[in-house]
Amino acid sequence: MKSRPGAAVAAGADVGTSLVKLALRDGDGRTRYEVLPSGDLPAVAAHLAASSPDRVGVTGGGASRLARLLHSDTAEVAEFDAWAAGARL
Repeated sequence: MKSRPGAAVAAGADVGTSLVKLALRDGDGRTRYEVLPSGDLPAVAAHLAASSPDRVGVTGGGASRLARLLHSDTAEVAEFDAWAAGARL
């Protein structure tokens, strides 16, 4: 997959009560991490959209709210399932 300047190939968001933790991976395999306040999910959705990810995964208590705001396909993963998969890595 060819990298687009400034674009994320994949994004993951853990939507908590006070913070949204983002992981954005580019086409070269580099991942950048960001933390945004979860009080303004429309701004978080706009920020994600500006990154132009091909895929978005969401988890956490507010995941379904953020997924509804995104105008792209999202994969919603139960938080405990995400923890378990991460622990195996």
